[in-house]
Amino acid sequence: MLTLGRPRARLRAVSRHAKMLLARTAAPAVAGPETFAKATGAIFATGGLVSLAALAFPQGPDVDVAALRLMAVLAVGFGLVEALLLKGRMPAWLQHVLGFGGTGIITLAVVVAGGGVASTAYAALYAIVAVDAFFVFSWRWAAVHLATVLIACPTAFALLPDVSVAQSVLLAGTFLVVAVVTAYLARAASAAEVDALTGLLNRRGFDRLLGEAMADAERASAPLMLALLDLDYFKSVNDTDGHAHGDHLLRSTAQAWRPMLRPGQVLARFGGDEFAILLPGCPPERAASVVEALREAVPAGRTCSAGLAEWEPGDSASMLINRADVALYAAKRSGRNRANQHEGEAGRGRELARAISSGELVVHFQPVVDLQAVGAVGMGRDAITAAEALVRWEHPTRGTVPPLQFILYAESRAIILDLGQHVLRAACAAAATWPVGPAGRRSVAVNVSARELCDRGYARRVAEALDEAGLPPTALVIEVTESSTETDDPQLTRSLHEVRELGAHVAVDDFGTGYSSLSRLASLPVDVLKIDRSFVQPLGSGPRSTTIVSAITGLGTALGLTVVAEGIETAAQADVLRGLGCARGQGYFFGRPVPADAFAASLHGPGAGPSRAALDALGAGGPLRLRG
Repeated sequence: MLTLGRPRARLRAVSRHAKMLLARTAAPAVAGPETFAKATGAIFATGGLVSLAALAFPQGPDVDVAALRLMAVLAVGFGLVEALLLKGRMPAWLQHVLGFGGTGIITLAVVVAGGGVASTAYAALYAIVAVDAFFVFSWRWAAVHLATVLIACPTAFALLPDVSVAQSVLLAGTFLVVAVVTAYLARAASAAEVDALTGLLNRRGFDRLLGEAMADAERASAPLMLALLDLDYFKSVNDTDGHAHGDHLLRSTAQAWRPMLRPGQVLARFGGDEFAILLPGCPPERAASVVEALREAVPAGRTCSAGLAEWEPGDSASMLINRADVALYAAKRSGRNRANQHEGEAGRGRELARAISSGELVVHFQPVVDLQAVGAVGMGRDAITAAEALVRWEHPTRGTVPPLQFILYAESRAIILDLGQHVLRAACAAAATWPVGPAGRRSVAVNVSARELCDRGYARRVAEALDEAGLPPTALVIEVTESSTETDDPQLTRSLHEVRELGAHVAVDDFGTGYSSLSRLASLPVDVLKIDRSFVQPLGSGPRSTTIVSAITGLGTALGLTVVAEGIETAAQADVLRGLGCARGQGYFFGRPVPADAFAASLHGPGAGPSRAALDALGAGGPLRLRG
């Protein structure tokens, strides 16, 4: 016996699907915002250029050529701005304003043309608005723009002589047919890239936008992150509660996640219970925060695992997706309900770890001198009160690897803990062999990154390095850059306090280059203030640079801090700093970084020690720093 249940259920399903298609997204998903912007701009610019070309020919006596040229130029200008400058960054309300403005310009052109063939020709440009609206806007707003055209066209014709009702009806009907066909084709193309269950992009649509995003990232050298998210134990939902419940969970997840995305961020359903999110212009840290927020928004009682990967130059779409997929399944193997980021350039990380263990990373030392005494004793050993430890990578096949090629990489990963400990131990071991100078034991300064200080075991590792080398804690200075202290992690400040409790000193490096200088000085345990080289270099070129350095020196002295100027390269700079009361200085003028044995020899040598030229000869190659 036949029942009405199944046909009615099918009708309800079709109705739901139709409503979803009508309400889905602000525009058909056939192109990204930038592609839409370029297409819209090209349409309006072309319309303006065609008008200018037509106006180059003789016009009728009733045609206001100057006004028509002005409107054509406006159309060309808007098109170029939209296509070349805004590139899809225009807010939605402004797009509507410009759409209605385009209709208004065409209407004015129809009226100004004075009727006849000229007005009819300009009225044909209404088709541009009709086509563009159904590509750019939702059904509702596109219908509003079309209705405006269907009202404006006959209204303009009604104000003109020699225009029949038949012409008006024919043109309006043409615009209506063109708009309906365009709408159908745009939505049909869009539906092929949209997941029918959730209303999100499907794999096909996502792959297209991913290709566009990768091209943009390569062109602009901007970050691009991809995340794959997978609902945990989804199969058990289908097996236990049925597929209808599983479908409801997928729709609920999509509805919860969609409003959380910013413009330009793309969410898609890859298939099954796997979702993908594309985050253009988003660095890894922010992408991780976005993913965590999405995971927390999963419907109650459910959890989600995620894998993230960063696009790297030379990546294909499949390579990027594969890395995110590897990270996702690593998160699942680790127990689910967590996010994992794929470490790009894994081989590079292994090579750096090998370099640390094999001794390829060596520590050099740059002298720090007593500026107030250097004039009396020369630039020999008696003027040297300390040294800064700087790391260099002597690669067996590539030679000296620039620090920027491995320091920043290490700081973004846990390997910085091993690298920092290697430099600390080497620096302490070398300093323990240095002879006592006229002013007491010479100290060694070691740069530390924020990631190291945020590790709870940092102070313990410092104590172990000091004990292993037999170096008094008072002979160690931990240097932290001003910018690295801006983290909100309270462990950083705790680590600095713990280091000082050991007896070591703390220096703020690159002072004056951060954004919270005075407030951080008030809260951090600081003993030494290092003036950044950017303030030292201009000394002697004008009073402004001298005033800034004088203010920093005075501030440090008033706070009871030892002030050290970095980057001293000339005698004139050293003289100005000495006159301003700066206590210590370092830079090429006093010596370049040299290997540990060469620096130790300069301190043990006879008389006043080697000249600056000798130190320069030993340390050719420039200062290489371990930055935090």
